[in-house]
Amino acid sequence: MIDVPGTTAVQATLSGPSAAELDWLAHSNIQIAEGPDAGGVRAWLDETPGPAGFIYSEITGYFITLCCQLARQGDRSWIARAERAGTWLVERAMHPSGAVLSRKYDQAPERAASDPYSFENGRIAFFDCAMVGFGLVELHTLTGDARWLDAANAVARFLDRAFASAPEDGHSTFDAATMTAVPAAPRWSSHFGPFELKCGMFLDALASVSGAAAPRAFVDRMVTLALSRQHASGRFPTMPAGDTTHLHPHTYTVEGLLYLAARHERHDLLQAAARAVDWSVTTCLARTPQLQQWSEQPELCIEGLRSDVLAQTLRAYEVIKLLAPETTWSWEPQIAALHAQLDAFMLPSGGTAYGRDEYGARGGHANAWCHMFAVEAKLFRARRASGKALEATEKRTLILT
Repeated sequence: MIDVPGTTAVQATLSGPSAAELDWLAHSNIQIAEGPDAGGVRAWLDETPGPAGFIYSEITGYFITLCCQLARQGDRSWIARAERAGTWLVERAMHPSGAVLSRKYDQAPERAASDPYSFENGRIAFFDCAMVGFGLVELHTLTGDARWLDAANAVARFLDRAFASAPEDGHSTFDAATMTAVPAAPRWSSHFGPFELKCGMFLDALASVSGAAAPRAFVDRMVTLALSRQHASGRFPTMPAGDTTHLHPHTYTVEGLLYLAARHERHDLLQAAARAVDWSVTTCLARTPQLQQWSEQPELCIEGLRSDVLAQTLRAYEVIKLLAPETTWSWEPQIAALHAQLDAFMLPSGGTAYGRDEYGARGGHANAWCHMFAVEAKLFRARRASGKALEATEKRTLILT
């Protein structure tokens, strides 16, 4: 069994997110409540004195998607929060081209000059645009409001112009100032790899709403790319150096596979996702020390855990068990301890600590996306614990933040 530091007993695994976790999401000001950027969502809040994180378009898209998920659980108050987020994105973050600008520095403006992804410098990420687009499509699906679909279509048209050749030539970012592709680079977020398959959620959802064939054809190309790169072990490479795999983007690939598997009854994609999760737990999490990055070159391995990596893996596990309850792994008795480890990242405020990465621990840092992934992992855990199988219509409307 995994030894979870500071945990004397495995916490109950039958509950969903706590009231404190949901209250933090709604009332901590991680979503800005007033002022010119009201509705935007910050990357993090520092719970010790210091500036809060930049306003992050990708994470604002995640926030919309999770609000839609929570609204479908029965609390319709989340719709208004999602609409405020959508308004900020459309009015403040969208470039005239349809691209979505990434990071707005309102509390540390000196950082904007050095960050290529700042609103001022205008580097556009395929991934960020797609996560925003997916949130907008889901908000349209929930409310029927055409403005969200119009904005999503504008994003899709930009992606079609800027990234049509990306699966082949490898670029994943675009310079809005010069309107040219940025050449691929080794870091996982700087080249087009299997992890971009999570973006397929947006294109597939848009195709379902609009009936257009082009978005789904692009998804098919991304599926082919991802499956061609999956190793026999189950892992997806994320960086070429040392044949390296970081669990964060590795699990983005899994999330795209699961979404498409559920919506289109693709058992082959479900099996690929199950093999990937098996690799994650066996090679990185069910060991001491735990790893967030594995490599053939030991010096490229990164020890320690980020809460987003853990939450993503647990969320994928829970979804697989909901879609195919007969799936089993030898390490399943350790899942309760891993959920307890995720619970240990919860801060007194109700927020979720980021944890440790290659730069060390992020003390006092309540992270927005880590928190949202953790909340959703607990939503799926609670659903599975209820013993109620997913109906066919629920599989066809499955969404993942």
